[in-house]
Amino acid sequence: MASHDAILAQLLLGQLLLARRLRPPISPLLSLPQSRIHMNKFLLIASLAGLAASAHAQTGTVVPAKYTTVEASSYTSYPFGLSSACRLQYLYDASLVGPTVVAMKEIAFRGNGGLANTGKTGVELEIKVSTTKTSPWAVSSTFASNHGTNVSSVFTKKKINLPAQLVKTPNDFVTVFKLDKSFVYIRSTGNLLIDYVVTGQPAGAYAHDTSYTSSAVNTAVGTACGGTNSSVTGGQKLNATSTISYNLTGAPANGVAIHLLGSAALKTPVALPLGGCKLYQNILLAIGVATNATGGATMNHPLPTNTRDLSIHGQFVAFDSKLTKLVATQSNKTVLGGLDAHTRIYSTSSATSTTGSIQLGVGIVTRLR
Repeated sequence: MASHDAILAQLLLGQLLLARRLRPPISPLLSLPQSRIHMNKFLLIASLAGLAASAHAQTGTVVPAKYTTVEASSYTSYPFGLSSACRLQYLYDASLVGPTVVAMKEIAFRGNGGLANTGKTGVELEIKVSTTKTSPWAVSSTFASNHGTNVSSVFTKKKINLPAQLVKTPNDFVTVFKLDKSFVYIRSTGNLLIDYVVTGQPAGAYAHDTSYTSSAVNTAVGTACGGTNSSVTGGQKLNATSTISYNLTGAPANGVAIHLLGSAALKTPVALPLGGCKLYQNILLAIGVATNATGGATMNHPLPTNTRDLSIHGQFVAFDSKLTKLVATQSNKTVLGGLDAHTRIYSTSSATSTTGSIQLGVGIVTRLR
């Protein structure tokens, strides 16, 4: 039987073929001169572009985009909660930016949810921005090496006052920097680097909502059958080679196992043949692996960029060497942990230092508009 998507595709194709056979009604637009038609199209496109720009200007772009309406995992005092001159670069992977193009006229922070801070006066700050090919996973400790060729001082050095932060979760973006020079970020051309050079600031706490590392969370779904069991290791996106590993035990020795990956648990488990074990999840990917002399096997899967907080399900089914018996483990649901694809490079004691320390996976929640 054809799938639902296949049926819809066939229906759509039929409608398109029918439309080609039918003569469309005469449109008043067709009676206009070609120049008028082109002008009308131009005005329509310009109007739609204006509406889109207006909507963006009102709401802005939050980076990372997934924290637009939810609180990030922690907070940081870098840079404005320090009591000294400092330099902080925050490098965001392009995948964390929602729109394909962002016309930046201001940069804003929000405080940590539920934590109030008084304002600070006399903070001397310069902000530089660039589009860079540097990856968050392969940054340099040399500040200048991380910037792209279009680096621009968008907020010239000046003394400013930072407003008090409210007690809300998530907080409002009240710490706003109106740029002296606009900057157009085009997502397809590279990653986004924002460089805060603080040449002076008074003592005092000032927190920023920030994303840090989170651990993977594993939950068993269903019950293992036929003496089998499975466990999960890894599941944290910490670097470019991070994996999640599924470990099978108790399966038929020297047999064949199949590891199933899915995105959701089944509402009603499905009984499997040759023994009555159950399937507990949907199947998006199935990979075969041989079991060893003790009935064990391991399956490793690489973790792509920006997989943190996604849920996946993994279950083993296994046959004996004669294909007369089928056993199955429980399904393991894993909420992936690790790092978001951003990194900071920092010097907490100097604004003029040419190098800094590197901390992968740390990024202030920032609004651009």
